[in-house]
Amino acid sequence: MATDDYMCRIAECGKKIRARGLCQTHYKRWQRWGSPFYVSEQDSPETRFWEAVDVSGDCWEWRGSTRGHGYGALRVNGRTTSAHRFSYELAYGPIPDGLFVCHHCDNPPCVNPAHLFIGTCKDNTRDMLSKGRGNRPKGVRISRAKLTEDDVRYIRRMRGEIGQKELAERFGVSQGNISSIQLKRIWEHVGD
Repeated sequence: MATDDYMCRIAECGKKIRARGLCQTHYKRWQRWGSPFYVSEQDSPETRFWEAVDVSGDCWEWRGSTRGHGYGALRVNGRTTSAHRFSYELAYGPIPDGLFVCHHCDNPPCVNPAHLFIGTCKDNTRDMLSKGRGNRPKGVRISRAKLTEDDVRYIRRMRGEIGQKELAERFGVSQGNISSIQLKRIWEHVGD
């Protein structure tokens, strides 16, 4: 057999055969629509994008597949891209290299271009922190915290008077934890 016998029978395709003498793309078209030549509007990334968007509210919610943290995902030219980035490019054109597409609304599935803006990594982080996201809980807001803020103040006052080992046993924490509290490496938000 010649090597052409292992290639898709559609002229100028050049891909390897999957089944019935067709490559995967042409085979799937044949399975779905009855013709390996059929190309529907559904193959268009724009059409698939709009089919997965709910525009009934202020935020246009992505209803398709998602990536981590709820951000929409869309296959475009064989690559997965974020739905909000695709939406931004549809509305405003290409995104300059190295820039992020951020949300004014803080709603990851939102693809409304009016809610999107571009910025650097620093801009994105600053926006996140200014809106109170990304701030890790501290002190008693940590669910497994063994100490209260009053305990921390007491531990700091007792520095040099009671040994760290004794304080650790008294409060049920490690000696290293006591040291870190007294040196203000942890619980730094608690004043004396």
